[in-house]
Amino acid sequence: MDLDSVYRELLSKVHREILKPAGFKKENSNFRIVQPNGLCKIINFQRSLYNDRAECRFAINLGLYIQNDLEKPNLRFKEYECCVRYRAAHLDPSYKRDYWWCIFEGRDMDKLFAEIQTTLTSSTLPWMNQ
Repeated sequence: MDLDSVYRELLSKVHREILKPAGFKKENSNFRIVQPNGLCKIINFQRSLYNDRAECRFAINLGLYIQNDLEKPNLRFKEYECCVRYRAAHLDPSYKRDYWWCIFEGRDMDKLFAEIQTTLTSSTLPWMNQ
């Protein structure tokens, strides 16, 4: 099983079914919305440095970014450049601590997608839209 391909397909599905309908644009593992008023939002899927061929772990980071120059906006801002940063798992009451999702041989990818969908739709997107 090529975990890189499985991970990329998971991100494509997350974008297609959850984030694109909410207005996010995809660039690699970053999903952004740039609003006309200068408030920008990012959802970043961060892969672990310790991944190997047996497992691919990742966390979901969130950020709010304020554009300083509306005439020439920074459309490729990174999550670490944001003035407000959070982990998606910290907003979801079902996770008691920092959480890294994991892909491995035999993992039920439909169940993993459903977990991510629940986190994004029940806590992440509502938090970003308040």
